[in-house]
Amino acid sequence: MIVDVHGWHTVIYPTLDEIEKLCKPGEGDDTCINLVCGANGFECLAFNQSQLPDHLLEGKGNAKRDGCDFLKKISPVKLGLGKHEIYLD
Repeated sequence: MIVDVHGWHTVIYPTLDEIEKLCKPGEGDDTCINLVCGANGFECLAFNQSQLPDHLLEGKGNAKRDGCDFLKKISPVKLGLGKHEIYLD
């Protein structure tokens, strides 16, 4: 995945394989709420949850899981500004 750290936000672009393994679309309670699709393709909003609709944060959508262990180990501050390629173990 690409983790693009800016001064005021971080954009995460997961690959299709990472989406399948980490986000688990279509698996209801085990689907992550942070996966969205926009003009640039799929993005993870794990570090930008203020952009998520309130109903997702309140657990009212089909997806229920808030984040994944993989991204919880990543610190955009420690990565520093710029684009970083991060690989699954």
